[in-house]
Amino acid sequence: MERTPYQVVALQECERMNILTQEIRHSLRELNFRLKGELTMTSEMENLQNAIFLDIVPDSWTKRAYPSMSSLALWFTDLLGWSVDFILPSAVWLAGFFNPQSFLTAIMQTMARRNEWPLESMCLHCDVTKKNREDFSSPPREGAYIHGLFMEGAQWDPQVGLIVNARLKELTPTMPVIFIR
Repeated sequence: MERTPYQVVALQECERMNILTQEIRHSLRELNFRLKGELTMTSEMENLQNAIFLDIVPDSWTKRAYPSMSSLALWFTDLLGWSVDFILPSAVWLAGFFNPQSFLTAIMQTMARRNEWPLESMCLHCDVTKKNREDFSSPPREGAYIHGLFMEGAQWDPQVGLIVNARLKELTPTMPVIFIR
């Protein structure tokens, strides 16, 4: 059976996630031995211990992970989301992909295959909605809803549907869900 573009992206993401979880498992096991006194403490393990204490994603994990500005607790909660079966959610957290471009390409590939169009002639169309991800209960018939994007130095005004100046002291306002097709 031929895999869909979304399944291919999911498998690629799972491979990267396996590398990340192996690093997490290895470093935590090693830290445990060092905290028990079975091995001497290294500066790398002290950095890991400090990062965990400060609720920061450790550097050794960040090197193998998707980009994120979340605290360790929120980051780990997102990581646990990968432990369930993959189905296309009602709204996809695009920033949670190791390679977000592959997901966007999968959207084009799916439409190209469905309509027997050449992939080279495909392009993405983005519509910023006025909704949050909780407002969606199922994925769209075609394309995808994405969430988790932020703006820097500007913000999206849902009333007029335009980018406007950011509010004072609001450094990275959240974008509403975006419909990509």
